[in-house]
Amino acid sequence: MSRKDIQAIVFDMGGTLYDTPREIISMTRFILKELGLTKLADHSDQQLLSIAESADALFDKHLVETNADPHWLPSFDDSVEYNQVLLEKLGVEGDLAQMAYQTHKKWVKEYSKSQPKFLESCRDVLETLHEQGYALGIASNRRNDPIPRLEAANVLHLFDAIEYSCVPGYRKPSPYMLIQVASKLKTNPRKCTYVGDKVNYDVEAAKRAEFLPILITWCDPKEAEKAPSNCILIHHMKELEGLLE
Repeated sequence: MSRKDIQAIVFDMGGTLYDTPREIISMTRFILKELGLTKLADHSDQQLLSIAESADALFDKHLVETNADPHWLPSFDDSVEYNQVLLEKLGVEGDLAQMAYQTHKKWVKEYSKSQPKFLESCRDVLETLHEQGYALGIASNRRNDPIPRLEAANVLHLFDAIEYSCVPGYRKPSPYMLIQVASKLKTNPRKCTYVGDKVNYDVEAAKRAEFLPILITWCDPKEAEKAPSNCILIHHMKELEGLLE
């Protein structure tokens, strides 16, 4: 695949166009302390991550079994149920239903404080790429529709296709969203590139969809160590200007 053949550029959001929100593990540890579960909060990052992944796997299984829509959004009851499963796997005892409810309230409060910020100079780069004739798209692993966030950053008008999902089978590293965006842009996947910040999600999805993968490392330089040889590495969005010519 030649860079000069690229006609469309598709972007991830968190860690690519936006900085990453507060780390999930640090938020989980803070909430456990808020609930008085100090000993559990002292678990290592790896232990907390393993427990969270275990709870996620159960929830993912439920989403597949119920044939959840790609744009499925958890209800209040879904969120409380997930927290109850998480607390149970952490070994918490007592009134788990009530604690799960309190966990959800604290999670919503803390998450609202950690909204990512649009990367400085991103808008200029996107406008330049748009003016150069590239079709632009979004493919993001997320539960909420990204349109309000893109509107707030005054870049929505630059994108002709937007896909998002948190449902397994649709979300990255599945190539589903990337293929959908390419179809909406009426561009062969082999004439598309995908810009993301995670090798295991973004680069892998790009490879499966036959997009040219570009890894941006401004949020996490360590990801560069995992990048395969056929992946283009950039540190800042500015480097996209002229990169594909």
